[in-house]
Amino acid sequence: MDIFAHTASGMLLGRAFQPAGPNWRSFLAFGAIAGILPDLDLPIALLGHDAWFRWHQVLTHSLPGLIFLPLLPALIPFGIPSFKTRYFLALSGWTVHVCLDLAARWPVPLLWPLSDQRWTFRLIRADFSWIIDMLLLIGLALSLWEPAIRHGRRIAVATFAGVAAWLLLGFPT
Repeated sequence: MDIFAHTASGMLLGRAFQPAGPNWRSFLAFGAIAGILPDLDLPIALLGHDAWFRWHQVLTHSLPGLIFLPLLPALIPFGIPSFKTRYFLALSGWTVHVCLDLAARWPVPLLWPLSDQRWTFRLIRADFSWIIDMLLLIGLALSLWEPAIRHGRRIAVATFAGVAAWLLLGFPT
């Protein structure tokens, strides 16, 4: 999946965790970071195609990475006072990122290090789906619309449900 979908989904999670209040922007920014952090291993591409194919997503998209790596951003206060809240937002962003990648065409080594098998549901024909991006961006825009700020959580949940339904019902991506 592409960076737009990962960033928008993380921001929507930030809206779901803090739909209104004085520091909702901190939640929005932290959610964006949480949505893209699983791809922090992108510099592996500098080592060549073979290294990229072998090592990209291995730790960051596996169950151990999914559980433990969100602890790293949670250590940074980022305007969100509770470590527990930061961890669950980072964990949620990481999880949605991995789920979007599972829906795409590139297989994810979810059970590494127990297994090198890679998984994909191939619900998206390519890594870039403008329809999924637009659904997420529309949901994000609605959640940021001034009259709807206090409904950010409901809008985020409805947006994720809409994206999931779109993918699971097999509509074109």
